Amino acid sequence: SHIRKVAAEEGLQVLVFSEAHGVISFCPSDYQKGEAQVNVYYETGTVGICLEHHRQGKTEIFSRNVDKPMLRMLFKNPLLFTNKEHQARRKRPPCSICKERRSQLSADCAHVELCLRCAGQLDQEQGVHCHVCRGPSTLFG
Repeated sequence: SHIRKVAAEEGLQVLVFSEAHGVISFCPSDYQKGEAQVNVYYETGTVGICLEHHRQGKTEIFSRNVDKPMLRMLFKNPLLFTNKEHQARRKRPPCSICKERRSQLSADCAHVELCLRCAGQLDQEQGVHCHVCRGPSTLFG
C-alpha cells in the first residue's frame, strides 16, 4: 500500500497491523522502548502518535483528515503533533504562504512560518529557501 511504501522510505517498519481495527502501527527500524510510534487508521484518515509523556505517562495524540504530504511529514518527525499542541497555546503568527491558517512550523532563519498543509506541499527534494534571506532553511516545530 502507499502508506507502507512512504513509511519504508522514511525508515519506518510495521510494528502492528490490525485489519479488524483498520490500523497500521509504525516505528523506526532501530526502535527502542519509549520512542514515538505512529498509528495510521487508514479507513478514517486519522493518525495517532503514541509516546511517553514526561508527566502524563503513555499517551496518544490524534489528528484527523491527515493527507499524504502531512503523513510523510509526520513519518519524518512524529513529534510535530506535540509541537502543534504546544504552539496552539502560544498564539502563532499566520502561515507565510496561505495567510489563512496559524503557522505550526518555523524555519531556522526565523523569517518563514508555515502551517502543516503548506509545508507538506513544498518540494521536499529542494527543501525550504527563505524568501527574505534566500538561504536554505530547516523547518522545526
